[in-house]
Amino acid sequence: MEEKRIISLKGIIGYASALYFVGLFSSFISFGVTLMLIKVITKEALGKLGFFVAFYTLGNSILSFGMERTIVKYVGEGRIHKAKIIKIIFLLTGIISIFTILGGIMIYSFNKLWAFSLLMITPCLFCSFSVSIFRGEFARNKEIKFNLVCSLLNSGITLILLLFFKNELAPILGQIFSYYICAIFLLFYLLSKSKEDDRCSINTPDWSWIKEMAKFSFPLWIAILCATANRTADKFILQGFLGFSLLGEYYLSQQFFQFIDKPIANLSQALLGGLSISGIKSLSTYQRLISFNLVLFPSVALLTTGILPVLLKILNKDFPCVAPIFALLSVCFVAKSIEVVNTVSTIVKNYPQANQNTHLITFLINIPTLLILVSCFGIYGAGFGVITFWFLYIFIHMHFMKKILPEYVSLGLRMCIKALLFYLLALSLIFKIGGIAIIPLGIAVYLFGSHWIGIWSYLELKAMMEELFKRKSLTKAEQI
Repeated sequence: MEEKRIISLKGIIGYASALYFVGLFSSFISFGVTLMLIKVITKEALGKLGFFVAFYTLGNSILSFGMERTIVKYVGEGRIHKAKIIKIIFLLTGIISIFTILGGIMIYSFNKLWAFSLLMITPCLFCSFSVSIFRGEFARNKEIKFNLVCSLLNSGITLILLLFFKNELAPILGQIFSYYICAIFLLFYLLSKSKEDDRCSINTPDWSWIKEMAKFSFPLWIAILCATANRTADKFILQGFLGFSLLGEYYLSQQFFQFIDKPIANLSQALLGGLSISGIKSLSTYQRLISFNLVLFPSVALLTTGILPVLLKILNKDFPCVAPIFALLSVCFVAKSIEVVNTVSTIVKNYPQANQNTHLITFLINIPTLLILVSCFGIYGAGFGVITFWFLYIFIHMHFMKKILPEYVSLGLRMCIKALLFYLLALSLIFKIGGIAIIPLGIAVYLFGSHWIGIWSYLELKAMMEELFKRKSLTKAEQI
């Protein structure tokens, strides 16, 4: 068993902040590549790219078996040695690669889009499992370097292929090549780490730890599978009802959505890694984490909502649905700011069934809801469906969370409703009036309004930031 560490709130927020800004930098790069893409490829090509991403994302969730968050938790707790987990990663991805790579090659002549999606699954899964080790170790620098390299590789290869091919294959092949390169690098890195410790072998007689991990990961797997189905269903349904052209517009609006959402996903893993090590100390820790999220993410969403229509006019591109769809989707960031802390809290408290049950219920409701909304309202129905899903998710999850953290649920619910009211007011100002000049006013309405009703405190946030950036010499006995 590895030595137990203590991670302070400062360390968790520091890790999350670093990942957020790296994610923001990566999003800026991806954003630039996306702007070049929409100048070269058609709406239909963007729709095919969105279908490709949705297909391999769903495949990843099916074949991951919930291992990403399980790895983060068990590496963080230190109860199972890292070398054992590395060998399980090799075994699992090796078996998966046989089916996905061979399957991709076999169906290439039948459907290139499906073939490319299958070929993408193995390197994507291996990278995800490997980075989960970094998060469990709370190894901020390793994860930052990997994220930067992967993002730069993806963007660079895509741009090179775009200059040569100038068709829809460039962004798809860019993702495939960059992930295979990163996966090969991580393979050699983990092999070297595994060889450093010869205390365990894949033939170790005691396999109880594998059963323990499998038992813990199963409800997470069901939850992730349902979550991914919910996250990708809108694209599949849109493509079925409206075709690749409108799916292209919807996918572009989601690319802007991912500009903010990707750092939230990084935040989730950073919180899981930190809280797996230190635990949830108090209600104030929970409140401060949510306050930090509700200040940051909705503010960035409001800024993007105001800039997006102006940007599309400058590019002189005919994407009339992109800005209003993004404005609709941006409402979800209020729910996601709270949900990310709630989800991690239940996992740390060894109650992953709350996530599983919530995703199962919302999955059963979300799919028919999307079918009805898209058939009635077209592309905007998909946006309303996503909003419905996220707020339904957070309320149902709070119902299950109440069994273990009742006081947290009451606080989280109040903060969600208050933040939502002021966000909708600010969003209506920015989107209805429009123009760059109105953006600061909208953000000010949200921030000052949410401060006034006690969602966040300026003095507490200032103290947190000062503590965060204060440089101290650390030893093993001190808090990270």
